[in-house]
Amino acid sequence: MPEPSWIFFLAMATFAVAIGFAIASMLRARRDRKNHTESAADREKVVRAREERIEPQPKR
Repeated sequence: MPEPSWIFFLAMATFAVAIGFAIASMLRARRDRKNHTESAADREKVVRAREERIEPQPKR
């Protein structure tokens, strides 16, 4: 079994990574709000854009 100091270190490292992801997400949302953009498009928008961009090829 690992020593308690290693368990504590791993717990703090995991917590720090989680806090880092939360802060990055908040900053991205703030940037998107300021730039009036979206980080991720809805699936419906992606499907619609693909349908408009790609014309069906005639079968041979």
